[in-house]
Amino acid sequence: MLVGMGLAIWQPVELPVLLGWGEWLTAHPGMLLLLVFVMTLLFSLGLPGSAFIWLVAPFQPLVVSTGLLVTGSVAGAAGAYHLARALGSDLPVGPRGERIRIFLASHGNMATQCALRLLPGFPHAAINFGAGVLKLPRLPFLLAALLGLTVKWAVYTSAIHSGLGALERGEVIALTEVLPLVLLAVMLLIGVWLRSRLERHGK
Repeated sequence: MLVGMGLAIWQPVELPVLLGWGEWLTAHPGMLLLLVFVMTLLFSLGLPGSAFIWLVAPFQPLVVSTGLLVTGSVAGAAGAYHLARALGSDLPVGPRGERIRIFLASHGNMATQCALRLLPGFPHAAINFGAGVLKLPRLPFLLAALLGLTVKWAVYTSAIHSGLGALERGEVIALTEVLPLVLLAVMLLIGVWLRSRLERHGK
């Protein structure tokens, strides 16, 4: 997000031109469906799909962009969960994923899963695969993914819309428009603290 906002301020390509390209690219519903499909596939395989926010959020209304991102990420979370559930302990998750799996084994309730989803930079693949390997209840897992990712994507997209809107108008960004970014910063600090707790928990 910081890189994207930096490019918007620096503007190696004029912002109206860049937004025009994006609007042209995402104008067709079929293209949006393709983006959601690819995002779902990436998340299902444990690959990063969050970068798709820059192909959706700046060019679609807030509710639409949030809905598309939530659909792709929740569907991807379900795909990863079922893949891990089928493979079980044969699925390689790496040291960090193993620590998160150990944490979820004793703190895998819906509220905790939802809280983990809200944290910027937290490895969603580890949550998805860990929940699948542990065979945590499917419905609470999906509800936690839906609630957590809806709030998270809404904050991200509103931050992008606020920043780009002010830049397009050539105005100084008002305090109310940076509140989503402040919230993200707070969430990030909490995420760093929680990751350090997980590091100690896994030792």
